[in-house]
Amino acid sequence: MAQTGHLNLTDRAILELSGELLAYSAYINLQTDVLDTPDWFWDNETYEPLYDKVARYLDVRHRAEIVNQRLGVLSDMYALFRDERHILYGHRLEWIVIWLIVVEIVLDLLELAVLYLTGK
Repeated sequence: MAQTGHLNLTDRAILELSGELLAYSAYINLQTDVLDTPDWFWDNETYEPLYDKVARYLDVRHRAEIVNQRLGVLSDMYALFRDERHILYGHRLEWIVIWLIVVEIVLDLLELAVLYLTGK
């Protein structure tokens, strides 16, 4: 889009990519134990301090925030793509309406010409 000025994605492709992005976001934030202490440590409390130390050492929360920020950027990009497609669709509909009005005017002018020429 930056090089050509045109978006070469269909509405369906944009929706598929947006859905995939939402699935990743839901998986990271809702279905994994990345941000919480896993349930296994409820039964094995002696290992929980070790897990906490490793999680702090690996900076898991910060990394998850970075991933969420990047997913947010991608989400904004897909929203831009959707908006661009909607604008193009709206322009196309406006041109259809304009041409329908032109056709109606031409038909009315032809009807008036026929009425004038036949003398009615």
